Amino acid sequence: MQAALSIISKINTTIINPLIFVLFGIALVVFLYGILEYVAKSHGDPAAIKAGSKHIGWGLLGMFIMFSVFGFLQIMINSLPVDQQTKDDVGKVIPLN
Repeated sequence: MQAALSIISKINTTIINPLIFVLFGIALVVFLYGILEYVAKSHGDPAAIKAGSKHIGWGLLGMFIMFSVFGFLQIMINSLPVDQQTKDDVGKVIPLN
């Protein structure tokens, strides 16, 4: 059992946590691009306003999904009988304390 938890911990620290950071960063860039597009190109062009609003919405949705994934991981880690090292590895993504 301890070997399986060790493998899960390694997968979490080497794959899942960096993936969450990258995807959150992409969502943040899309969100900021949407704001820039909305403000800079919105001078009387309804298509630019609609496109900016769409990018803002998708960026917010992406960030919400990444926070939800992290929250789900926290619930799973705290619900399963894992050692403190695994909990510390998950907590390195976004410290909740």
